[in-house]
Amino acid sequence: MNFIQWLILGLVFYASGFGLRHYHFKDKALTKNTIISLSAITFLLSVVVFVALNFLALKKPLDLAFVGVSSLVSTFIFYYGLSTDTSNNMNIPD
Repeated sequence: MNFIQWLILGLVFYASGFGLRHYHFKDKALTKNTIISLSAITFLLSVVVFVALNFLALKKPLDLAFVGVSSLVSTFIFYYGLSTDTSNNMNIPD
């Protein structure tokens, strides 16, 4: 996989976290348990996606380092999109 494909994959995970928070939860505050459970589900789904990428796209035997690191990074990107900072610490002065 080249660099552009990794960027697109990161964009997909970030956009899914942001979209889930923005469109599904709207004005409701997310609890830590909800964020952790959604991140765990994303980790399990990304493990399946990266195992499939390993076998189908890369056509190599199972590379656990590739699957593990890629799944952790994609889960972190999803978590970052899901739980952005909503505090008023970064207001632009008038």
